[in-house]
Amino acid sequence: MINKYNRPNGIRFEAQAGTTEFAKRWDPQPGDVVSFKHHGFLLASKKPKFPTLHRVRTDVKWEDVVNEWQKQKISRTGKLSVFIIIIIIIIIIIMNSDK
Repeated sequence: MINKYNRPNGIRFEAQAGTTEFAKRWDPQPGDVVSFKHHGFLLASKKPKFPTLHRVRTDVKWEDVVNEWQKQKISRTGKLSVFIIIIIIIIIIIMNSDK
């Protein structure tokens, strides 16, 4: 059975059970948080490639998933900024050492 799911960034996609065990063990309902496996993301739509449901997450709520997503998004940007600053400093040092 194929169902529609939302990612924390608002992307909607369709996925089916990855195994028959999943289909027997869990029956995801609207509002349930599920984890899924995939083979990367499509560039244009940012939807997961070949997504399959892995398990139902009863230990987390949707609000927790969204909050954690936003924290990761912020920290990734911060790490990138530090990396760019380090590269700029290295370039300046190399340019000054040539003089």
